Amino acid sequence: MNLFGPPATYMADGHPYSRLDRMTAALVNRARHGDELAFAELFAMHVDRCFGIAYRILRDVERAEDATQQALLLAWRDLPQLRDADRFEGWLQRLLINQCYQMAGRHRRWDAHIRTLPMETAVEPDHYLAVEEREILEHAFATLSPEQRAVVV
Repeated sequence: MNLFGPPATYMADGHPYSRLDRMTAALVNRARHGDELAFAELFAMHVDRCFGIAYRILRDVERAEDATQQALLLAWRDLPQLRDADRFEGWLQRLLINQCYQMAGRHRRWDAHIRTLPMETAVEPDHYLAVEEREILEHAFATLSPEQRAVVV
């Protein structure tokens, strides 16, 4: 029983809808029927998150932009076939990850392995260690395949 607001509405899996969930579902339903403005709103709501995911997987700005654009174009084209508007975000993310896999397969890139040499001048140890640890982490992340990066992201 909800004493502090309007009655709760529940999704098919039993979880309550949030206001954002209801808004997203309404936009998806409108866009499924060809409403371009509704899809533009969905695009605006999801483009930054999609780009962030794509960038973490592909590690390249231009390829991440391409994968994001391609996934959103596929979403617009295939949206009428989406059966459950509540599943839009997961469906879009799966389209995006598939595009990242395809892009990574098409554009295998060889990166130069550069080893940093220690500096002979005094450097604040905290900052240097933080940068060094970040570089080690970035290098280790770069050695993962796109499929492995998708799991970590």
